[in-house]
Amino acid sequence: MTKKLLLIVLLFFSCNRTTVNHKSIIESKVIELSFDPFNISEYTEKKYFYIDDITVTHDKNYLNKIEDSTKIYLPSFNYIVARAGEKIILEKTNIFELSFILGKKLIDKNKNYRIVNQKELNAGGNLIIERIDQKNIKLVIPEEYEILASKVK
Repeated sequence: MTKKLLLIVLLFFSCNRTTVNHKSIIESKVIELSFDPFNISEYTEKKYFYIDDITVTHDKNYLNKIEDSTKIYLPSFNYIVARAGEKIILEKTNIFELSFILGKKLIDKNKNYRIVNQKELNAGGNLIIERIDQKNIKLVIPEEYEILASKVK
């Protein structure tokens, strides 16, 4: 009887738990990110990562997505810029565009962040962010997402 009860409890807990394998979690007051130029084509629809409580997701139709303080959409590698009847016009994104859009949206949508390297942002595609309230930023990068990130001291 005890073995059956233990088996049922184990099955219950294993079925109700969702496992997410994270590549890395970085916590720091200042974080530097850059999108990987060698894997730019891997930024496909529905790929995502987290900055604090904000889900940052790639979408080919990112220009028409509704965002709030917990959702930011970035262009996927091929994204829609216009529709002309049945025809869809696509463009390819790049690391500079991704960094610029992410930085702008963090400031516009959330108001808790500032871009440390605003002037140099377009030159190298590196985005350095910090929280205005001086709390740590928590960056969570799923295993399948390719982004270069580090703590800045």
